[in-house]
Amino acid sequence: MSSTKSGAPNDSIRQRLYEIMSADELSLEDRQTEALALGREYLGVQNGHIERADEAAGTHEVVASVGGPATLFPPGETLNRATTYCRRTMDADSPVALADASKEGWAEDPAYEEHGLACYLGAPIFVRGESYGTVCFVDETAREDSFEASEKAVVELLARLLGRELAATSYEAELMDAHKRRSTLVEAAPEAIFLVDTDTTEITDVNEAATSLTGYDSADLKGMTVFDLHPTHSRDQYHQLLEDLATTGDTARTLPDGSQLELQTADEDRIPIEMSASAVELSDGRYIQGIVRDISERTEREQELDRERELFAYSQRLASVGGWEYDCQTGDLYWTDEVRRIHGVDEEFTPTAEDALSFYLPEDRPRVRAAVDRAIEAREPYDLELRIVTATDDVRWVRVQGRPTCENGETVRLRGTFQDITERKEREQELRLRTRAMDEAGVGISIADATEPDTPLVYVNDAFTDVTGYDREDALGTNCRFLQGPETKEPAVDVVRDAIRNEETRTTELLNYRADGTPFWNELTVTPVTDSAGDTSHFIGIQRDVTSRKRRERLIGVLNRVLRHNLRNGMTIVAGMGETIAAAADGEIAAQAETVAETARDLMNVSEKAKAAETAFRDDPAPRSLDVVTVVEQTVAELQAAQPEATIRCELPGEQQAIATDRLEMVLTELVENAIAAGGSQVTVAVVSPDDDEERVTVEVRDDGPGLPAMEARVLKQASESPVDHASSFGLWMVNWLVTEMGGEVDVAAEDGTTVTVALQQGHRDDVPRGGAVTEAALGDDPNSWDW
Repeated sequence: MSSTKSGAPNDSIRQRLYEIMSADELSLEDRQTEALALGREYLGVQNGHIERADEAAGTHEVVASVGGPATLFPPGETLNRATTYCRRTMDADSPVALADASKEGWAEDPAYEEHGLACYLGAPIFVRGESYGTVCFVDETAREDSFEASEKAVVELLARLLGRELAATSYEAELMDAHKRRSTLVEAAPEAIFLVDTDTTEITDVNEAATSLTGYDSADLKGMTVFDLHPTHSRDQYHQLLEDLATTGDTARTLPDGSQLELQTADEDRIPIEMSASAVELSDGRYIQGIVRDISERTEREQELDRERELFAYSQRLASVGGWEYDCQTGDLYWTDEVRRIHGVDEEFTPTAEDALSFYLPEDRPRVRAAVDRAIEAREPYDLELRIVTATDDVRWVRVQGRPTCENGETVRLRGTFQDITERKEREQELRLRTRAMDEAGVGISIADATEPDTPLVYVNDAFTDVTGYDREDALGTNCRFLQGPETKEPAVDVVRDAIRNEETRTTELLNYRADGTPFWNELTVTPVTDSAGDTSHFIGIQRDVTSRKRRERLIGVLNRVLRHNLRNGMTIVAGMGETIAAAADGEIAAQAETVAETARDLMNVSEKAKAAETAFRDDPAPRSLDVVTVVEQTVAELQAAQPEATIRCELPGEQQAIATDRLEMVLTELVENAIAAGGSQVTVAVVSPDDDEERVTVEVRDDGPGLPAMEARVLKQASESPVDHASSFGLWMVNWLVTEMGGEVDVAAEDGTTVTVALQQGHRDDVPRGGAVTEAALGDDPNSWDW
């Protein structure tokens, strides 16, 4: 860069500076900016700026800057004083000028090393005799010639003008602040002031706040004694208190007996007050100046604060969260009552830091020490979950949070919370156990998000991936319909759709396809999961590969149909031949032929009942609430119409609701037909209402026949006959299974005829048994027997 022309300070520059700094229409910031721009142009340098020094902090702040580049001393930048050129300027109390810093002995100066400025001209700024900072003009390129005296004079003039304006601005601000403070004190003073003659106790003067407080006007107050403003029953105490306050200059809000100080208004309302007083010596005598404050709001706030404190203490107990504070300078530790309660200590316990540390398990103490040390030294907050042993030897999980509080760059205290999280930890442990159980379960488990469109999967366990062949990454985020294929039947899929739409548990079997395209039979149970608000948030799917079972069922079905077909055809021929021989022969041969025919017919009946049982067991109707009386009436009517020669009676009360299925009619039909076949002349079907302490509706089928054989009675009660080789036994076996499938029980009494009792659960219930939820009686004495 080149130097400007030499000579005395340019008059036009000087005049322009005066004009700028005295322009009332410009703010101080605008005047600083224009003056810096003028100086930068005059000196031909890159940048002009003003630095404000904070010698205590060892920093300089750039308060105004003109010129570039943008990174060169932008406004608001904080500089390290040790690396500034301006420190030399302030130390010298006079301008410092450098045309080429590196050649003038500044090459190793921290300022040159930090900023690399070759050219510098700066002058100190003084405000009301105190060092303020500097005005500086700098350039990264050296000047060819040294700064001339005229140039230094311009910068020094600018520094003086800036100091003068800063001083004026500061003085004006102080005057304005003082005026505002005085105005605020006068205008906003809320206290009522009374001047009282000590000899007569008459009120001689009041302020406006006193008239507002009492409801009396100024003239009325000046004709009253000060004690006229207080309740009659306490005036002696008020008199003594006023004298004491005038002597001591103290403030009081209660009388000597501890009751609240009160002022009685013109409307005879009583206002709680706080009063202070002082003796005043005036030219005409001695007076007491009393200052009275209405503390109604304060009293209400204090009462509200007391309530909030009680609520806070209650909330701490409810949430098991307390607070603590540690004074780093004194070593004092403070606990709230809830922290003491969590530790199992009484309210009088005053802990030390070592006491607090001793409650933690030995293996957790190093973590506490390290966290506290980091908080104090590095001002790093912490949040830890640790274990303590309480004073009563209980092990508790706690969450400890700490945050440092700093003053003047130093950590002076730690504050934080202390929460008992034992229950949460136990729930987390339980959740981990459940999650592990789900992960390692032997059946496929999936969870779908009901709140997202298309109900995507958000979890599948390992068994799911094993069964389906799909990787977890392929399954998550998609609807589980990807398992369906060309042979998946819509009715089975509809069961799943209905379960999701109606938000209920459903089970179905449907043909699904593995990732390699192999079909498999999937027994799927869909169950809704609700959130805390009771809304369904997810669906859990349980998948079981039942392909082998379905194959066995189909094979058994085929064999069963073939066996029944051959048995029925063969036994028809045997029965017919037996009847023919019995008709043609006499004596023992005829009797034997009739036995053969009867046995064949019995086996044919077994075949038919087996077919009926297969049909009944093929479906799995859900138990529901039925009117048992209506079912009995309809069944008996149908039986009486089919067998008019039999006598069938009913004993029925009013409506009786019980949990059952549509198979109840098959049960009643089998029992009545068996009673008729056993030779009873009359069959009675009775519905018995439950007693007050019972929860079962019973149906009794009674006959007056010879009584049910012991073997068949055992079949009916325990379903364990081996083998089931004739129609009546098979039918009774089927009755037991059908009743226990719907959650009921069967009993039999074979004295003076036979009474079979079917007991059903009364009314409605949500957890009605589903298929497979049979009672112990349905399993028989030997669950491994061939008929089981």
